[in-house]
Amino acid sequence: MQMGEFCLTIGATSDAVRHYMSLGLLCPDKNGLRYTFGEKDMSDFYAIKELQDLGLTLPEIRKIFILKEQHGCGAPELIETISQRLRTLSDELVAKRQRLNQKIEAVESILAALERRGDD
Repeated sequence: MQMGEFCLTIGATSDAVRHYMSLGLLCPDKNGLRYTFGEKDMSDFYAIKELQDLGLTLPEIRKIFILKEQHGCGAPELIETISQRLRTLSDELVAKRQRLNQKIEAVESILAALERRGDD
């Protein structure tokens, strides 16, 4: 499929697709001046979005794609790289959750004090 159809199918702008292409994350076939996108490109795009949603950066995703290309999908190097990053990400999210819980407690405490004051 051509760029326009690909973008409509995946729900992305052509600028985003071109950006991923410039980073080497999407590698469609080139026929003259036109690109032809296939199932692999669609799969790669959805993988990029899923990994971004998890909190990985585009350079991290690029590293994962390179490892996958060099060693295969189930390669220990690939699995270890992804596992390490997800462990770090999990630790970061737990710390964020703790900070958010502290903020929630502070807000609730202030609200309770204001409500008690309003009852006077």
